[in-house]
Amino acid sequence: MYTHASDTHRRSTPWLANAVHEVTQLFSRWRSRRETYIRLMSLDDRLLQDIGLTRADIWSAARGDFPRTAANTNTPKRNVA
Repeated sequence: MYTHASDTHRRSTPWLANAVHEVTQLFSRWRSRRETYIRLMSLDDRLLQDIGLTRADIWSAARGDFPRTAANTNTPKRNVA
């Protein structure tokens, strides 16, 4: 049986398109984390303290796995009696 070259190309295209999409997504996330890291590092310690971060927290915050607490959110603190 003869298989035309374009038939083989059509079958491999979805895999290639998915691979390119994944690489593009990885690069986009890396670039976003890098930009966040650079911007946070440019803040002075007082501003970092205002948003509930220290210099040691910046990499975790840029990756998005920094725990959100009352100290680093815009939620007003409530006194519970």
